[in-house]
Amino acid sequence: SNKLKMGRKILKKKHRGVKDPYKQQAERLNKIKNKLNCPPSCVDAQEIPRKLQNLAKFKDLERNEEQNMVKRKKKKKSKLIDGTKFVDRERDQPGMTKPLKMIPLLKQHPKENVEKFMKRVDTVTKVILKEAAFEDKFQVDVIRDEHGNITSVKQRDKNDPLLSEKQQLEVDEREKRKKLARKERDLRRRQKRKKNSNDDDDDEFSYYQDKIEFGEVVYEPPSLHTEKLTKKLGITKPKSFLFMDKVKKDGETETPASSMQVKKPVNEKLSAARKRMLEEEKLRVVEAYRKMKTTKHHSIPRTYNE
Repeated sequence: SNKLKMGRKILKKKHRGVKDPYKQQAERLNKIKNKLNCPPSCVDAQEIPRKLQNLAKFKDLERNEEQNMVKRKKKKKSKLIDGTKFVDRERDQPGMTKPLKMIPLLKQHPKENVEKFMKRVDTVTKVILKEAAFEDKFQVDVIRDEHGNITSVKQRDKNDPLLSEKQQLEVDEREKRKKLARKERDLRRRQKRKKNSNDDDDDEFSYYQDKIEFGEVVYEPPSLHTEKLTKKLGITKPKSFLFMDKVKKDGETETPASSMQVKKPVNEKLSAARKRMLEEEKLRVVEAYRKMKTTKHHSIPRTYNE
């Protein structure tokens, strides 16, 4: 059976030279000659066995380890900041109309440095200050549970027994001013909303809406019959083409009269001379157009001509 071989073969130490076994034995005996077959140094004393010495040593080590653990526990103190040590919880006293606010008791986490803990304290402090300002502004009390979660928001009594008569009058006057300002604001909003609704009625897009009656059938999209903006404003825009510049004879210039848009004569009888002139002009324009097209298609590029 073939045995599995794992790893490389570890070579033995090579025996270099011939060594005398008797000489080696003499050297070993010479090292321990004072320990073998020697009489006891003191006849009355009896040595403790090595096993018993090791057992006693282990006992001492265990006793010392327990003492060191107790000392270490006594000396080691928690360096983490604990907010509960600096807050003294007050009890509700007789005559109090509302309970005390819940103050968050913050503790530093084991792996939280001082800077992060102070940032957390600052954040919680800002939240408490904002909550107090919110309560004073809207005359409410935010109620939290032991874990700091908001359970409810309670409206304060308007007649607070802790306020004096003068302060109570000021509070009532402030409430009246708030109600009056709220009414005026609502009135302005209603007027503005009414004005906007009237403006929506005059919307110009309402003229372009189609009111489809029930059962109406449409076979094609609507056609818009509107006048052009140029006709509506009375603007005559002259039309000019590049081809017309080429057709012009030498020496001809465009006159203001020719640039104006000329209306076609309706049912006007032309003379024979006028018809002949128009025919010649038509033939000249057609010939010029054909010439321009041929030169455009058969023109040689400049790069090949050079």
